[in-house]
Amino acid sequence: MPIKILSSAEAYDNNKDPAAKWPTNERMQAERLLPIAKPEFRANFQIDREDVIFTIGSCFARNIEKQLAIEGYEYASRDFDIPAEESDFPTDISSILNKYVVFSVLNELKWALVPGENFPDEAYVEIRNGKYIDPHMNHAVTPSVIERCRNRRRYVHDFMIKAAKADVFIMTLGLAEAWYDAKTGLYLNIMPHRSARDREPDRFQFHVLDYNDILQCLEDIYSLLRTYGNPEIKVLLTVSPVALSATFSGNDVLIANSYSKSVQRAAVEAFVQRHDGVDYFPSYESVTLSDRRRAWRDDQAHASDEIVRYNVLKMMGAYMGGEHGESEARSDNFADAFELVRQANATEKAGNKADAMRLFRKAYDLAPHEGILLLEYANFLFRNNQFADAVRIAKESTANNSGPYSGYYFLAQFARAADQIEEAHAAIRKAREFEPVRPGVLHMHGIISTRMKMYDEADEVFQRLLTLNPSFEPGKIDYLRMAQEAGDNTRAQAFIDQLVIPDAIEIV
Repeated sequence: MPIKILSSAEAYDNNKDPAAKWPTNERMQAERLLPIAKPEFRANFQIDREDVIFTIGSCFARNIEKQLAIEGYEYASRDFDIPAEESDFPTDISSILNKYVVFSVLNELKWALVPGENFPDEAYVEIRNGKYIDPHMNHAVTPSVIERCRNRRRYVHDFMIKAAKADVFIMTLGLAEAWYDAKTGLYLNIMPHRSARDREPDRFQFHVLDYNDILQCLEDIYSLLRTYGNPEIKVLLTVSPVALSATFSGNDVLIANSYSKSVQRAAVEAFVQRHDGVDYFPSYESVTLSDRRRAWRDDQAHASDEIVRYNVLKMMGAYMGGEHGESEARSDNFADAFELVRQANATEKAGNKADAMRLFRKAYDLAPHEGILLLEYANFLFRNNQFADAVRIAKESTANNSGPYSGYYFLAQFARAADQIEEAHAAIRKAREFEPVRPGVLHMHGIISTRMKMYDEADEVFQRLLTLNPSFEPGKIDYLRMAQEAGDNTRAQAFIDQLVIPDAIEIV
C-alpha cells in the first residue's frame, strides 16, 4: 500500500517548492548539486543542548559523534570506557560499538532493556582451542577465553542501557546483507569466522534482507525505546553512505551495494511517514550525489571528513537552530573554505608554493574556527619548514577540537620539529587520550620521552608499542637507541628477542 496519500491540491502545492524540481540548469546545479549536493529537508523537532544523544549504527555513526564532540554536545559513547585488558583493541575504541545490521541494533537493545532478555551463552562461537569470539561485536575484537568474552559483553551491555535515558536516538543503517545463526535464531553483526564455519557447517546462513525485514525491525526498535526508555524520544535516521566492502550474494558488489542502500532507504522512508517525532536526515543523498573528489576518501568507499563535517553542520542548523542559527552559514563557509584547501594542495603539488599559501590564508580567513581546516593549513606550513607557524596553527586547531582528527599528534610532531620539546611532550600525552593504541602515536611518544630523558616513561611506551605491534621495526630501533642512551640496553634487547609475531586473525 502507498506510504503517503495526498489530495491533488496538496500534491500540486508541494510541487511549487523550488526543491521539488531537479536542478537541470547550471545555476541550479551550482546552488544545489555541485560540487556538494545540498538536499532540502525539514526538521520536525529540535535537539537541545541538555538533551542526551544516543548514537548507534555503522562506522558513519562514529563520524557523526566526532562532529558532535567538536561542537560540545553530550552523547552516550563519549563516556564509553573499557577494562584495562581491552586496551589492545587495534582501532578507535568506540568502534567496538559499531552495529552494521539493523537486527544487531535490535538485539542489543533487547538484551539491555527488556527484563529476562539476556545474551545467550551459546551465541559465543569457539574457533580454536578454547578461544571464542562474540559475533555480535566488531570483527576487530580478538578471540579470547570465554570469561573475557563475557566481560566484554557486560561492558557493552552497560553502555546499551544508556539508551533508556536518551532524549535523542540517532541511528545510521549500514548493511542489508546479514549472517544468521540457526543455532540461536539471531542475526549476527559480523560474518562468522572461517574456523567456526568449518566446525559447524550447518549453523550459519547468509541472508539478503528485504524491505519488510528492515521496516519491521525499525518498528521493533522504536517500540523498545518508547516502552523501556523515553516515551517522547526523538529519532533521527540516516543511511550510511559507506560502501559495502564485499558481497556474498553472487552479484557484482556495485549492484549489491546499490540494493543494500536502496532497500534500507525505502524502509526508512516508510517508517518516518508512520511516526511523529521521527525524521530522516539526508546525509546519504548529500554524499552520494556530490562530486566524488570532495565526498570520498581515496578508497572511494568511506565518506571524507569534509563531507561529514558539512552535513553535521547542516544537521545542527536544522535541529539545533535555536542555539546554532548560524550553522547554515557555517556549513556553506566550511564547504567553500575546504574547496580553497583542495585547490591549495593541488597548487602546492604543482610546485607553486606562494599561490598555495595565499589560498590557505584565504581559507583560514573564511573559516578560522574549523579544526579540520586548520590542521590542513598547519600541515602545509610543516611541509614547507615553517615549524613555529605550524605549531601556532596546530594549537589553534586543537583549541577548536581537532583532537578526534589527530590534532594533538600533529601538534606534537610540529613542536618536536620546532624544538619545542615540552610542548611536544604535552601534546603527545594528550594524543594518547584520543588514540591510545595507534602505532605512530606510541612511537612518537617514546621518541619524545627519550628526548626529554624520561627513560622510564619511554621504556613503558616502547614496550606497549611492541607488545601491540611486534613487527614494528622502527619501534625496535628507537627502543634500543633509548636503552643505549639510558645506559641499559639489556632489558630492551631481551624484550625484543622474545617478541613473537602473533598468528594472523581473520577479520573479514
